[in-house]
Amino acid sequence: MQAYYAVQEQLHERGQTIHDLERRMGEKDRELHAIKLDNEAAWAKEDLLREQNKELATFRREHDHSEAERAQHIQQLHDLQEHFPYLMIHGR
Repeated sequence: MQAYYAVQEQLHERGQTIHDLERRMGEKDRELHAIKLDNEAAWAKEDLLREQNKELATFRREHDHSEAERAQHIQQLHDLQEHFPYLMIHGR
């Protein structure tokens, strides 16, 4: 009869161990899920930053192009003023 109680005690202990392991696995699953959500959020931010960088590069190219056109127009006005000194470039 004592062997029976010993086996019952072992079964109970193993059941407890299994229960504890299942509980810890559940905790690890929740941690893993949280990490996956964090990673997805980080990837989304990275994608957003990449798009914003593209937009900024486009804006800079357009700005540089506009500045080059402006400088060219100013030079053309100065060239015209050399040929026609009586023209007023700045509206004065």
